[in-house]
Amino acid sequence: MNALNRTSSISTAFALGFIFLNFINLVAWVLGFYVPPVIYLLAMLAYVPVSVLNLKRDWMIVALFSCFILIILGAPLFDWDARYIWFFHAKRIFIDNNLYAQLDNYFWEIHNDYPVLVPAIAASFAKGVGFWNEVFPRLSIIPVLFPIFLVLSFLFKRTENFGFAVIGVLFISKQILVNGYMDAILGLYGAAACLLVVKLDSEGWDRRAYFLLVSILLSLPMIKNEGVLISLLICASLIGVFWEKKAALVLPALTFVIYYYLWKRHVKGAGIETTDLFVSGILKRAVSRLSSSEDVLEIAKWVFSVSGIYFLTLILFMKKFWKSLKQWRSILFFVLSYSCAMIAIYLITTLDLKEHLSHSVDRTFLVVNLSIFLMLLKCYDRRGSQTHLSFEQSYPSAINHCS
Repeated sequence: MNALNRTSSISTAFALGFIFLNFINLVAWVLGFYVPPVIYLLAMLAYVPVSVLNLKRDWMIVALFSCFILIILGAPLFDWDARYIWFFHAKRIFIDNNLYAQLDNYFWEIHNDYPVLVPAIAASFAKGVGFWNEVFPRLSIIPVLFPIFLVLSFLFKRTENFGFAVIGVLFISKQILVNGYMDAILGLYGAAACLLVVKLDSEGWDRRAYFLLVSILLSLPMIKNEGVLISLLICASLIGVFWEKKAALVLPALTFVIYYYLWKRHVKGAGIETTDLFVSGILKRAVSRLSSSEDVLEIAKWVFSVSGIYFLTLILFMKKFWKSLKQWRSILFFVLSYSCAMIAIYLITTLDLKEHLSHSVDRTFLVVNLSIFLMLLKCYDRRGSQTHLSFEQSYPSAINHCS
């Protein structure tokens, strides 16, 4: 095993460890205790020596998360969703010592049906220091983001392309990545899952990729409600990938069972409505908006302004690489299906359409933008790696021929 494979295996182990540690913390709260923040700290510190093994790649992750920590500690929560939804739920867990504290539906306007993977970690951090404030619990974002960047490191073979992936993620996500919103985190998990499906589809069975995918599917529904839709679409694409290996579909399917018993059934038991989208009159609202050129143009304008450049680039990519398009079928299916689902939601929303679009479309389409960007970069990474491998294989034979 060469050095790159060895460090890749170690990084994969850390990624799986952190994702499952986050989930263990969730289960721990159900049982009446929590994972102390010192465990997270020791796990992060344990990764630093690993970065020495592959300085060109892993130092970027260490430097990036050092900056994230400084940014997070340098400012309190002030964005509405972060302060009054996600971290208010965390505060409820901390004060009530109960993962399901928000299900009493106090202050119902703040979406008490939202899952609590990140709020549970924030509550654990607050328990660790013994008090709640508006700064320190924000560090809960770190152990959720850290493993997904390790997954990206695993997916990109060439170090420079991994660097471009990091820069692109920062550019696309902007401040949403660390300001306490869950959308960029959800988008990264969804995009990484898509790339793992592509890897399994085009490169064959890979145990590391499979278990990383399962761990991400386990996390997605517990990050935000949209994660359920993302997981469903990814699992749908897996049916084609594992058609001849149906046993591999068992664990992805099991993640939905875990989500239901750990969270969804409690929300239902509390009588909390997950959304008001599906109240009576869905068809009437959809037909009304579809028949209104103003509404159709409004949706098209907002979607194009947020994701237009990515879709145009994707079309150019499809034209140039039409012959190799089959290997990207799963990610194309996801991007198109998810986009259609989001547009359908805007068509049936009970809110004012312009207000709903202006407040959410840049966040709901993050997973689309990240998936397309990382897909295109992965395609370039694969072509570059194949060229490099071809050169390495032909070079010795050329030397022998000359001699």
